[in-house]
Amino acid sequence: MRRLVLLASATALVLTGCGGEPTARSPLPIPTPEVPPADGGKYGTPREIATELEAVGVGCRDYVPIANPISALERGSCENGDLVISIYANEGAVQAQVEFYQSLGKELDGGADTVAGLNWTVHTSDDADLDRTWKALGGRHIQ
Repeated sequence: MRRLVLLASATALVLTGCGGEPTARSPLPIPTPEVPPADGGKYGTPREIATELEAVGVGCRDYVPIANPISALERGSCENGDLVISIYANEGAVQAQVEFYQSLGKELDGGADTVAGLNWTVHTSDDADLDRTWKALGGRHIQ
């Protein structure tokens, strides 16, 4: 009889989780994809943008600064010069560069092929890279 009481007590203890109430599992948080700012935000250097682009599959490991950039604070290129990244002093300078790319595109029977943020532009004739840039950085997608 004593064994039966001990066995019953041990079974009850195991079934109740050592005397505590059963706890419900908390659901795992659902990861939220990062959405770039609609205005593209601001960057400090073209190299920062090059690093972001490399992370999303836009080849930019061969980033090279361009000395004495015209109309920009800093400028650099990737993909043997096919992709140009620029940083500007203000939004007015960004807009002036966008307009330049638009006029150049018209002369060459093409488009502006640019993504522009608050103080930066990325210019490339590769449509896939342009699209990946826009999806990663946000800003205005200007073709």
